[in-house]
Amino acid sequence: MNKLDNPQGFTLIEVLIAMTILFALVTTGLVAFQNAQNNSQRATRVIKLLNQVEYIKHSIKAELLQNPMATAGTGSFAGVSYQWQAETTALLAAPPTIDPDSGVDTVPEPRFRLAQISLTLSLGSTERQFYYQELTWLAAQ
Repeated sequence: MNKLDNPQGFTLIEVLIAMTILFALVTTGLVAFQNAQNNSQRATRVIKLLNQVEYIKHSIKAELLQNPMATAGTGSFAGVSYQWQAETTALLAAPPTIDPDSGVDTVPEPRFRLAQISLTLSLGSTERQFYYQELTWLAAQ
């Protein structure tokens, strides 16, 4: 009986083909895992930025109420650094009133400021830009 008539194992070609297929699958799996890990880290940074937006907006509003004509500022909150700029879009007065005794219209001075805010948040290499409007006012005189 000849050994070639009754094969008991794999040929070298079959083993090499199986190893090539296995190598391709492992390589594809590792690349997919690395991409998923990078995407997860990037998403974590973005979520950390987005979680701080409302607190930072509140801080900017407080600063604008203290100084209604402020045009820019910077700061840091919970590891997120931010820069903002304010551009006045409208400076308005309250509606005119009529003095009941004399019947004369009184037009108040403009004291309400509507500002377009440009806010840039940074955390490491992640940076996001936000735009919103903020209403501030000067103290009544």
